[in-house]
Amino acid sequence: PLLPLILCLLVSSCSPPKSDSESGVSTPTTPELELCSTSTSYATGVTITGTANFYKRNLIPTITGGVVTQMTLGAPTTTAIPIRFAEIRVLNSAGSVVQCGKTDTSGALKALDGTSDLKIPNTAGTYTVQVMSRANHTLSVPGGKVAFKYLSSIKKDLYSNDVYSVGGTVSSNGSGSYSINLTAYARESQSTEVLGGAFNIYNSLLVAYEYLAQNTGTSNLTCMNPKMDVYWRAGFNPAQYLYPSANPNDLGTVSFYVRGENQLFINGGVQGNVSTKDTDHFDDAVIIHELGHHVEDVCGKMDSPGGTHYGLYRIDPRFAWSEGW
Repeated sequence: PLLPLILCLLVSSCSPPKSDSESGVSTPTTPELELCSTSTSYATGVTITGTANFYKRNLIPTITGGVVTQMTLGAPTTTAIPIRFAEIRVLNSAGSVVQCGKTDTSGALKALDGTSDLKIPNTAGTYTVQVMSRANHTLSVPGGKVAFKYLSSIKKDLYSNDVYSVGGTVSSNGSGSYSINLTAYARESQSTEVLGGAFNIYNSLLVAYEYLAQNTGTSNLTCMNPKMDVYWRAGFNPAQYLYPSANPNDLGTVSFYVRGENQLFINGGVQGNVSTKDTDHFDDAVIIHELGHHVEDVCGKMDSPGGTHYGLYRIDPRFAWSEGW
């Protein structure tokens, strides 16, 4: 079960900037894997086709006296959702990258241009196809508006900087065409990492970026271009980054944005528990709420004093404005 919706929006995203030692959020220790951004031409290459999709779990409200008192996770969606505009990496059996690509609007595996066929060498062998929870996608905008990017990674933790991926293998005899369909599942019983959660965060942010692209007139949103790093792990409460010395079982669950760092942290549960503890990876309202703080930070002005906030509290108007935004 999830906490009541208003508690899901309890964030420390509006706290003033702090140094690493003050906030408990440490500097990443391992650099993120470089974006796969080079297209290799193979004149007689083998074609890889297929799709990448994910499942999510929607929220079911409990309504008492006309008031939503609780939100719980429902069963996974019956239809898979395409993983759109995501980075594709193809590796040979030695682990070397042999091709880069990008999924299209329907989740189909394509070359980097998003339309051409994805080609690999005509050398027989086993190849691993990975679709990453990472994008460097230029958004479609109306006429008169400057184009801007959705550049973001959904990563496992602040220290390893591992980007989530869904993958599979293709055994090629060196000619022809091969198909592979990749699916990120939403239940722990189907995916120990709950990969559907990572790709739902990815998709929720993409949908929000697309909304901004189409519904803000000709406003210049190139302020959104800098890369945003998102950290989430199933069963992990990112409050532990803020209070590393505390007992994890004593910490309230929280999703938050760190101003000035382009870092967004999404709650994944507590001590490995994703079943009976509050989680936010399928809570689109919380994910997009936190993105709102990012927009406020990079495209506007963030002068909130920060602090604890519940629906029953009277808070500083600057804080109320930031949370309402």
